[in-house]
Amino acid sequence: MDILKNINMWRIRLGETSSLGEMSVREIFEIARQESPPCVPVGWGKVDLSQENIEDVARDYEGAYDEPFDGSNMSQIESFLAIKPNDIVFVMTVKMKLCAIGIVLGKRHVEDENFDIEIIGGTGYSKRGPYGTVSFYNRLDVKWIVNLDVSIPIRSLTNSSELIGTLSHQYTVLPIKETSIVEALKLICECLKLS
Repeated sequence: MDILKNINMWRIRLGETSSLGEMSVREIFEIARQESPPCVPVGWGKVDLSQENIEDVARDYEGAYDEPFDGSNMSQIESFLAIKPNDIVFVMTVKMKLCAIGIVLGKRHVEDENFDIEIIGGTGYSKRGPYGTVSFYNRLDVKWIVNLDVSIPIRSLTNSSELIGTLSHQYTVLPIKETSIVEALKLICECLKLS
């Protein structure tokens, strides 16, 4: 199956459901899917992830968050930086629900228009004022191949425990392993029947 070695697939989760809530995460997706072209936005505040040099990203990250650029944030950002045009992205709204699958159209870029989103649980929220701002400036423009009106539980689409594990992982960005590519392609076919 050498042809599968040229297929790169990624899982991107839009926000943390625990802090943003399922409806807020779906709101982020609705805004992103109405953009022209549609996009997949990710956060990390105002760190510019369109930069090619990882050292520049690390410096911006450490300045924005006042913490070392290491651990899970570093590996997730490195994964985001590795996404290229024509890669396939599985977009998750919550931990176990798929909302879309797209093909990346171009290089990642930063755009702040429309992506300072006031949502429950955002930065600056309190019990008196549950809304706060979350910045989703870093984005990938995509062409949707599956664009679902309702998020679908992934367990209803595949029995592959490895693929389910990747799609439901807590990280924002993860590569889909080569050993799961066939199952991921089957999942795309199942989703096409629904859309």
